[in-house]
Amino acid sequence: MRSVAFLLATGLGLDFALAGPCKPRTSETVATTVASDTTAAIIITSSEVETTTAALDTSIATTTTTSEGETTTAEVTTTAPAATPTFTIVGRGGSVNGAPLQGVDQDGSILLFNPESGNARTRTFILDPDTGRLRDKDTGTTVCAYYGFADSPSAPANIGYCQNGNTGPNRYYDYLTCEIVGGNLACTAPKASCPEDEDGNQTCVTDSTGGVNNQFYYKYQSGSGYYLYISSGNPGGYTSVDILAQSS
Repeated sequence: MRSVAFLLATGLGLDFALAGPCKPRTSETVATTVASDTTAAIIITSSEVETTTAALDTSIATTTTTSEGETTTAEVTTTAPAATPTFTIVGRGGSVNGAPLQGVDQDGSILLFNPESGNARTRTFILDPDTGRLRDKDTGTTVCAYYGFADSPSAPANIGYCQNGNTGPNRYYDYLTCEIVGGNLACTAPKASCPEDEDGNQTCVTDSTGGVNNQFYYKYQSGSGYYLYISSGNPGGYTSVDILAQSS
């Protein structure tokens, strides 16, 4: 049977998790050399003093010359990593225009716009530029497509948080691969489905043709709100929508 008959059927809100079938040293070396003919004299009175302080990873040197001597200090330069942008996901059109995507702090849970019940809140996301994976800024949980209600590869998949141990090919969840294009979030996800057999048991299968879902849609569920999906083509009962990555 379906392992996750949640609020789409009950309208109870979002306080749940979709379950699966059954988550230099820097060594500083300071070398100080004092060359002086008068060993009993204080440094500042010697005729020639050279003090050199060297640090690792140096690239800029400044030299100050005085009548007492020469002091050379090497400065350490560091390069800070580029800040990773954070953003909220906002609907761009239709009934969800301007609405931020919301959800709860739970892996496996589903995301939606304008929730009508539960304790969902606006989520902030980070996009990994190397993998294209989207993750929640606060929890670190990655965003996935959820196929538990997809009876065929052409059926839309919900957008939600990946579930630990239940994500990947031939599972209930699989990763989104995303990029930001002209301010919009563009994502793909493998086509997959989790149909039931005659005994009500589900088996999830990733489409062997390598097909992908690449368009966002929303659909309203009374008592719950507007759920976000990813699919392709023109699935009946769903409204296509652009998604804005709004800097936060």
